[in-house]
Amino acid sequence: MSRAFCHQLRYILATLSNER
Repeated sequence: MSRAFCHQLRYILATLSNER
């Protein structure tokens, strides 16, 4: 669960950064 969470968080962060 922790691994998936870390991966998802990184993906969201990348998307947010890209949108900005």
